[in-house]
Amino acid sequence: MALEHLQDSTSVIVSLLVELLQPKSIVDFGCNSKGWLSFFRAEEINELWGIAIDKALEDLEDFEDKLYLFDFKNSLTLNQSFDLALCLEVAETIPKQYTKKFIGTLSHLSPVILFAAAIPMQGRRGHLNEQWQPYWAQQFQAQGFVAIDFFRKKLWNNPDIDPYYAQNLLLFVRQECLQDYPQLASVAQANDTTEMALVHPKVYLHSLARKQKAIPQLESAPLVSIIIPCYEQAQYLSEAVASVVVQTYNNWEIIIVNDGSPDNTSEVAQKLIAAYPTKNIRLLEQENKGSAEARNAGIAIAAGEYILPLDADDKLSINALALMLKVALQQDLPCVVFGSYENFGTVNQIVISANLYSPEKLKTHNVLHNSSLYSKQVWETVGGYASIVNGYEDWDFWLNCHKHHIPFYGIQEVILYYRRAPVSGITKANQQSERLHALLVCRHSELYSSEQVSRYQAIMQKIAVEVS
Repeated sequence: MALEHLQDSTSVIVSLLVELLQPKSIVDFGCNSKGWLSFFRAEEINELWGIAIDKALEDLEDFEDKLYLFDFKNSLTLNQSFDLALCLEVAETIPKQYTKKFIGTLSHLSPVILFAAAIPMQGRRGHLNEQWQPYWAQQFQAQGFVAIDFFRKKLWNNPDIDPYYAQNLLLFVRQECLQDYPQLASVAQANDTTEMALVHPKVYLHSLARKQKAIPQLESAPLVSIIIPCYEQAQYLSEAVASVVVQTYNNWEIIIVNDGSPDNTSEVAQKLIAAYPTKNIRLLEQENKGSAEARNAGIAIAAGEYILPLDADDKLSINALALMLKVALQQDLPCVVFGSYENFGTVNQIVISANLYSPEKLKTHNVLHNSSLYSKQVWETVGGYASIVNGYEDWDFWLNCHKHHIPFYGIQEVILYYRRAPVSGITKANQQSERLHALLVCRHSELYSSEQVSRYQAIMQKIAVEVS
């Protein structure tokens, strides 16, 4: 938000709040500046508290005697209740697994909460849990609060209001306190939470312009082959395919490889092919041979100049192909392009791979996700994925690329949403991490010191004796 626009928005909203609620005490939960508190102070409200997340900021020094820090992993208890609590553009930065604790802490601060959080695809750095408004209404309802869509109707067409506030701003009032605010009670009676999921026209147009801008202006548009092996993950396959279909870069093909899956992978794949008749989607069937051989089989028949592996339970970000291909096409030699990824499921975290990667680091840790873009020539040069290290085949592939002097290029943007589950292929492989890591070192001994190779060869010999 531009500073002037934000100040105009804050001034208008604060005036409405003061007139409606006549609050004497206010707490700003997740305050990232003194802006809101300063506007309330200008209204001669002096009981003002701030709760900052992670760290206090210098421009909150005026309020330091009433400033608390909040760690979203723990609850915060204040021996005080406030007439009004603010929580603006904060909730989307809290990992989803902490939502209940976060909302519970917030709901104990005041019977009236002014709340705004980013909707899906609003897309700013640090957003971990973008949700439609009905999601938050349900979270607060569990705490005894009623969602009241009061402000959006008043602000929607006001040119002085930032459209993100006009779109996302809701009031939550504790049910038993609603009678204290007759004007809000009448609005609450007409509430329909199913109609709360709205997108402001200005936000829509801004998002559309941003999407168009993200499409690289390429002199050529090479075909990209997305290889999706599937084994016992049919329930996620449609999400993976849909994330390719909506890409801003359109010259792609999908090859779904049914790796002898005992579930209904073939049926789901055929339905997806029928559902997208204008898209280039193929299905390859084979006996179960593991993900390495499934990828190799798909890449072998791929028509694309570039390859992008995609696990059936993961999803690409909307600009993934455009962002990575733009970098790849600027290089003179065949290369690997990788980006950041965002975990979801049992773990919610953004991993900036470009900050972690180095050739030395890759020798000891696989810091890259398998969904990286590379030319098919790279796959041919290194001889594909090795099934002998099933579970660590991606790591082996990257080490093999280093051995063949393939250059790697990283970008900061999130290109993948990586589903994390209690049990997965990598968790099973990690149970054999000592053996698999030793095998990697022995397979790519040229990359390691003689001492390291000797140590891991001894580990392999020890394991062989134990097995025999």
